[in-house]
Amino acid sequence: MKSSSNYDYEANDSSTTINTYDLCDANSKINYIISQLSPQELETAARSSYEYLKNPVPSQRNQFAKRIVQRYLESKKGDVELALEKIKKTLKFRQEAKIEDIITAFDNDDNNNNSNNIDDCDNDDCDNDEKSTKKSNTAEKLQKHLSSKKFYVQGFDNEGRSTLYFIPRNVVDHDIDSAIYSIERAIACSQSVDGTINCVVNFSNFSLSNSPPLEIGKQFLTTLRTIYAGQIHRIYLVNTPFSFSILWNIFSPFVGTDTRDKILIISNNAKYQRKELLDLYDLKEAPSWFIPGGEKNRALDLDEYLYKLQFDAAFDDQ
Repeated sequence: MKSSSNYDYEANDSSTTINTYDLCDANSKINYIISQLSPQELETAARSSYEYLKNPVPSQRNQFAKRIVQRYLESKKGDVELALEKIKKTLKFRQEAKIEDIITAFDNDDNNNNSNNIDDCDNDDCDNDEKSTKKSNTAEKLQKHLSSKKFYVQGFDNEGRSTLYFIPRNVVDHDIDSAIYSIERAIACSQSVDGTINCVVNFSNFSLSNSPPLEIGKQFLTTLRTIYAGQIHRIYLVNTPFSFSILWNIFSPFVGTDTRDKILIISNNAKYQRKELLDLYDLKEAPSWFIPGGEKNRALDLDEYLYKLQFDAAFDDQ
């Protein structure tokens, strides 16, 4: 790959050749990357925002697309080439993984009429019955994996970041789609200025039998690092057993440096770590097993969570 100092390009809306060293500020970098995306890529980028996905206004497409561009630019320390490469990979992944179908699986409305998944319903042969069947199948598979209550979104920190909980002991079958659904839901729920989320992993009663196969674990960590770059604020590992060190030795090579820096293992006797949590969370927004004295202890009602609440609503949000 050529270095950014001698990389030339021609913007789609201009015949002027520009060097990347002329991109002296974030806005010019964002505009350049936007100019290099196809209309379909721009639409996919915009639809990565749940707000736009639910109400896709064409005149607002670039505005929403710029959000993901800005996030990748910041994640890649302003490197235009690298950010563009990662963005294109992410947009391709979102199409191939049919993330929009996952997000809207439990919607009551026919939101899939707005879908731009051209591989599924891009012609007259794909009628409403076929769409409904596909949506029903996706919902059925997701509900099966989420029924163990291994993932759910509940509570917010003091900055408005939603909290995604993962309970490894509740894992029955290992899959990627339920993880994607849960991460996407947490992002949609986030009320923070930076749009990031917190992840809390409760290792209480964990055993190595709950560990994912190497390929599944690797795929999940790669997805987290590549597709959701810059959207995780903190990852808290709570009640980690001795066997966790074995698991960490296996999977740590697949954890990105930036992600590793966001991980904090919470020990029962580490008062300074507990203080950090109390500074970050109000006790009304955290369960007692996470922060002693936490008051958000209502057990997850899966039917309410999946079918009665909007996708961008956390469970037990009052």
